[in-house]
This record gives sequence, structure tokens and C-alpha cells, in this order.
Amino acid sequence: MIEKIKKILPIAISALLVTASADAAEKILFLPQDNRPVSYEQTIEVVRSAGYDLIVPNEDILSRGPDTPGDTNALWAFTEKEVKNAKAAVIATDALLYGGLIPSRKHNISIEELQKRVNRLKKLAEDNPKLKLYLFTSLMRTPKNGAAAGVEEPAYYSEIGPTGFEYGADIFNLTKLLDKEDMEGLNESEKIEKNEIRARLNKDVWRDWMGRREKNFGVTESLLELTKKGSVQVLVLGRDDNAPLSQTHWENRRLMKRAKKLDIPPDRFQSMVGIDEFNLILLARVVNDLTGKKPKIYVEYGEGVGGKTVPAFSDEAIETTIKDEVLITGGVMTGDIKSADVVLMVNTDIKGRTGAANDWNPKYTDLPNDSFERPGATEFFSRVKKYVDNGYPVAIADIAFFNGSDNFLMRNIRDDKLFFKLAAYAGWNTPTNSTGFVLSSAMFSKTTPAEAKRRVLLRRYLDDWVYQSNIRGAMEARLNERGQYERYLRLNDTTGEIAKETSQMMRDFAKTNLPEFKTKDKIEVFFPWNRMFECGIRF
Repeated sequence: MIEKIKKILPIAISALLVTASADAAEKILFLPQDNRPVSYEQTIEVVRSAGYDLIVPNEDILSRGPDTPGDTNALWAFTEKEVKNAKAAVIATDALLYGGLIPSRKHNISIEELQKRVNRLKKLAEDNPKLKLYLFTSLMRTPKNGAAAGVEEPAYYSEIGPTGFEYGADIFNLTKLLDKEDMEGLNESEKIEKNEIRARLNKDVWRDWMGRREKNFGVTESLLELTKKGSVQVLVLGRDDNAPLSQTHWENRRLMKRAKKLDIPPDRFQSMVGIDEFNLILLARVVNDLTGKKPKIYVEYGEGVGGKTVPAFSDEAIETTIKDEVLITGGVMTGDIKSADVVLMVNTDIKGRTGAANDWNPKYTDLPNDSFERPGATEFFSRVKKYVDNGYPVAIADIAFFNGSDNFLMRNIRDDKLFFKLAAYAGWNTPTNSTGFVLSSAMFSKTTPAEAKRRVLLRRYLDDWVYQSNIRGAMEARLNERGQYERYLRLNDTTGEIAKETSQMMRDFAKTNLPEFKTKDKIEVFFPWNRMFECGIRF
């Protein structure tokens, strides 16, 4: 069999010398939704480090930015050719159908063309009857306003209409009211507000936004049908950045009713909060299915609200999300820590609040993320240390803040030299991104050699702690001082200059805080999406 694998990352030599089982040697085709580091190279690193063989596309045909869709023709050609060399495939349908996750929110593809692509997916399964097909797709999000939408929605979402109201805020508020009306009815003041928004909202804007959603909704219904018929092993529907009352919530309720009517088992279809973590979640499921394993997961939370925390960008308690994630990975929950394959410690705020790690706002968090103690934080760390000292496979989902690590927790991990005694760690982007990624990563750590596992952990510390919680905010402040704030969102011709400056700041932070990191002077940062929200890191 001809190997079509391109090595994306400098995986440690020890990882390449893994003596894999027959199941581990099976090739898995992996098609992510875009080339963001955490979706692409970081996910690949976790899986390959554990000794599994991935077939992946070159990143130049994937979506490479908010305004750069993937080459769907090339992606289809890659997929249809390479599935013949694979035992299973994990595919982001957003890539094949729309060109990527962000393009799925902006496209103008006709419903006829989209249905042709769905039928092409069906034929892919029919032509490869031995292939196990694992799909994930996204339910379009409903940002609260233009600021929350950023550059990932149509441009009009941030525009102010002639009546002085922002289109994005009006869209969100109208769908919030329509969702509530459908569920429980509206009071008189809400009815008035709904009518006022309808009257002033630009009809073309509303038609464009809802028209795209209707097409995507229809495609998702077709994917449910394929799953029911057995063409698809597992389908996961992601609710990215959603709110308890919104168009996303309305559509999800409809789809869940459809899935219930189709009687698809919950281990084959789930609608889950999040999206980016599904890459690794489904890869973990593939491996567990191929090896016949059902890892036992023991979970504990921080003091206070704990598992009942409804984190930022979610419409449900984190304990519900984690149960769904365990189910889809092929694992099982256990209350017996001694029998657990993964001891998942979830770092939650005592009051269940989840503000930004690098931007304190008392509206969302009581105390800033400044390395000083917060209520419940010491007690949580003491449990982590006890379990690590007792030899349990501890993984930390760090969700006390979003978009970065808890500096107090990381300071204690540093001082007690626990960095490389953990099975896995994650504290990036949304809380559910972190829980899904760390759960799956912990499963892969079982077959990851020690040196490769150190590298996987180190990447998370450099990205989630060093960059997201500390350096990103510091660089943003520098840009503000220079009058260059617009560069934070679009680096353009300053990319090289800012990457060089950021890299030096990362090295300086690592020298003080990561004393066990031997090659800290080699850290190089790059910005693949021409913005500072995420970065790639070489070391």
C-alpha cells in the first residue's frame, strides 16, 4: 500500500519507534474543517505521537482563514482517492460541503449543489462498504452582536442600520424572542419588542441570513438520514458559540426531534456544544472502536457550582457536555477512581463563572486571572496533587476561564513540578473545546511514549498558558499603545515583525516559568490566520 502521509510536525523520535498493535497500524483518513493549528497540526500530533497512522490532506487545500475557503474540488479528490487506503475516516463535512467551518456561515452555494455533495458523500460510503465513516458537522451559530461575530459572519452582521440599531444584535434578539415564543410564549412587552425589531430589520439582510441557515439545516437533515441508514458510523452535530435562546437553539430542538423519530442510538448521533474539539473526539472514537476498548472515565470538579457550571459559549451544564463527550469517544463514566483509565479533573470557578483568561471584566469573573488565589482554587489543586502523587492518570480540563489557562493553577503546577506528571492538559478557547480535547488526548496518552507525551503537554502549556493567558494580552496592549490595534485582527504586512516580537516574549516567559523546557530559546510563533486570536508554535 502506498503511504501518502506528509509529516507535518517534528514528532519525537521515540514516538516513531512505537511498536503498534495490528489495530494501531490501521490507517485513518482525517479531514479537519480548516488548518488552524489546534484543528490540524496539534490534533495530528496527539494521534501520531500515540502510534496511529493518519492520512491527511496538505493544508494548502484546506480553509486557511476567515475569507479563504478550502478547495472543495481538491478536498473531494483527496477524500475519494485516499479512503481506499483507510480502515476508517474522520471527516468534517463543513470542509467537503462548504469549504470549511467559517465558509459555512458565509457561502452562497445553491441548495441543489449542496444536495449533490451530500449524495456524493452517500456514494463514498457505498463505494467503500468496509470503510467506517465518522462525520461531524456544525449547526450555524447565532452571535449576540457584531463584536461577538468578529470577521466570521457576513459583513452586515456588524453594520448599523439607518434606524441606529446593529443588524447582528437585532438578528440575535429577534431569534431569541422567536425561540422563546415557540417554547413558552411571550409576554406583552416581548411581543412589542419582537414586532419592533421585525419592522426595522432590513429585509434583505434577514432573507440572506435565514436563507443560508435553511439550506444548511436541510443538509444536516440529510446527514441524519445517512446515519439512520447505516452509511455513517457516527455523526456529531456541533453547536458552536450558542445561547440558551437563539436561532441555533431553535434549530437544534428541531433536529433532535428528527433524530428521535429516526431512532438513531445516542452513541451514533449526538448534538453537542462546541465544534473544534470534535476532530480529536472522533479520532479517539475510531481508535476505541478499532481496538475494542471502552476507557473508564472518572470526573471531579472544583468546589461550589462545579459540574452545574454553564460555561461561556454554551447552553448547558458542563457535566452534561462531558457525559456526551465520554459517550461519543466510546468511553464509559465510572465512580470508582481506582479502576479509571482517565481521572478528569475539571477546574471550575466556585461560582460557576467563566470570563476571559486575558481580559478581566467583573461582569463575568470576580477576580482577574493574575496568579493570586481565588476561593476554591487551592482545594482543587490539592486534589490534583494528591491524585498525581498516588499514581492516577490525571488530566486537567482548565475551564475556570475561557481562552486560556488559570494562572493560579499553572503557578502551582509549576512550583510542585507536575507539568509532565499529568496524562493530559487543555485550557484553550471555549470551555467545551478544552474538555473534549483533554478527554480525548488523555485516552491517546496511554500509548504515547514518555518523550512524545512531554512534547504534547508542552505544546498545550505554551499555547494555552504562555500565549493565550499572558502573551496575547500583553501584545494586544503594546499594539494599543502604538495606535496599531487594527493589527490585532488583521496583521497583514506586520505579520513577520509581530511574530518575531511575540516569539521573544514567549521565550522570556518560558525561561522563568518552564524551567524543565530545554529548548525554550527555540520558540518561534507564527499566525496562520493573519490575526492574533490563535497562533502556531514551533519549538
